[in-house]
Amino acid sequence: MKPKIIAIYWAFNPDVKVLRLSLRNLIDDVDEIIIVDNGSRNVKELKELATEFIPGKVNIVELRRNLGVKALNIGMSIAIKKGADWVLLMDDDSIYPKGILRNIMLAYNVLCKHKNDLCDKIAVISLPYWKFNQLRETFAIFKNPHIFLAV
Repeated sequence: MKPKIIAIYWAFNPDVKVLRLSLRNLIDDVDEIIIVDNGSRNVKELKELATEFIPGKVNIVELRRNLGVKALNIGMSIAIKKGADWVLLMDDDSIYPKGILRNIMLAYNVLCKHKNDLCDKIAVISLPYWKFNQLRETFAIFKNPHIFLAV
């Protein structure tokens, strides 16, 4: 069975042209994209951007004010409720090459079969068992009993 993958963007007054490119490069690799907007002045443009894609594929969660990184927690809660198996966390100016998520998943499967030092950095999170832990001066997210690979 194919895992359900949801990408979560957190945004505040994003450059819509940059975000459009980011979404286009990622859209085919995920089941859904959730943009949690932190009270942007250009939220109307974000809503218009979402209509450029298959209905329901890109969804905007509009916050009334800037909650900072808490927007990711809101996005994670939504992804959990929607039954995501994997989550990709993004900010509004990240642009990855087309197909990168597929490569991340392949690398995870190859490199993290057995615990090793390469797997202590996180880019992709497997749900539903996650928690935050302090690791080497950065936050890492763990799934029991595995740790995930970063890009």
